[in-house]
Amino acid sequence: MPFLLLVGAFLIGAVPTGYLVVLISKGENIQKIGSGNIGSTNVGRVAGKKAALLTQAVDVSKGALVMLLTLAYVNWRPTPWLVEGVALATMLGNAYTPFLRFRGGKGVNTMFGVFTPLFPLAAVLSFFCHLVIRKITGFVSLASLVAGFVAILAAGFIYGWTTRTAVLIISYLLVIWLHRSNIYRLYKGSEHRESKATKQR
Repeated sequence: MPFLLLVGAFLIGAVPTGYLVVLISKGENIQKIGSGNIGSTNVGRVAGKKAALLTQAVDVSKGALVMLLTLAYVNWRPTPWLVEGVALATMLGNAYTPFLRFRGGKGVNTMFGVFTPLFPLAAVLSFFCHLVIRKITGFVSLASLVAGFVAILAAGFIYGWTTRTAVLIISYLLVIWLHRSNIYRLYKGSEHRESKATKQR
């Protein structure tokens, strides 16, 4: 059963939500439009705010669902490292989906969904931090990176520095790696801001 949970977590994480949303709503391949990423930010640019929100909701939900099922199983049959393993498997599935030749999303929404059942208060603080930074700067990537860092600090100080917190840190490092092009553009001053047209679309 633990092995099936790990495989299932990877495959559920690998479901390319943004790709499917744009394909169904626009009949287009999002990997060939905009930044080419299947995450909700690029979905918003291509298909509008409603499509972006749908992508976010599904990505967060699939991460949360996998983790809630895992926690239920662990409560029934304690299994060392299973929660940590499932969290990483879900993140890796989202980042390197085999359904799109291992080119997936950037992990932010899935990370939020996976770790909210583990660190709910930290997730709330992280969410509001994201909203504030995004509103002030207009940079979704910057807001995501700062919010992830806040989530780690909040999780550590509120829930303790445990193996689960360690996996949160590893997941955040993966998110940083997936945002390396955004970080470079932020450094060079050429990162894309969230446009009013995208918000109102």
